[in-house]
Amino acid sequence: APLLSTPLLGKPLTEHELQQLLPLTKLELAMPELKQQVFSASKPDRRQPQRHMIARAKRIAQPLEALTSWQYIDERALLRLALHAPEAKHLNLGFDQVALPEGAQLYIFNAHNNQLIERYNHRNVSNQQLWTPQLQTNSVVIELQVAEHHKDQLTISLRQAGLGDKTFSAD
Repeated sequence: APLLSTPLLGKPLTEHELQQLLPLTKLELAMPELKQQVFSASKPDRRQPQRHMIARAKRIAQPLEALTSWQYIDERALLRLALHAPEAKHLNLGFDQVALPEGAQLYIFNAHNNQLIERYNHRNVSNQQLWTPQLQTNSVVIELQVAEHHKDQLTISLRQAGLGDKTFSAD
């Protein structure tokens, strides 16, 4: 059956559909320790670009389906996971081993207000990877939807979360 025969695939879940699901699996992310850095005794060369760290990498390296459970609604298979980093000012996410069948949708919501921040499909995957930009929140919900009959064609692993400890400024 063609993937487009599932009429509701490609839209975020409605409030009514969300109420039919099990409670969200939640993962709290602690801020990683800074690695010891070696600083030169000389002053930096102002003519050279300076590198600024905007996030600390928190390695997760787990398939999404190992972090949460499959749920089913209206011929759709769903994986939903909440990530919360209380000490972070912003997040970014890196996925690897990504194979999204046509029609599969990956949504990233701001967990504080349930607003859709990012939306991805198979066209966004490059070299089996998918990376979000900096998300201006410390709490997100990852929602992956795929037609139930295409679930076995899907692979995705949450490689890491970048936890930002500084806010952005014009400087």
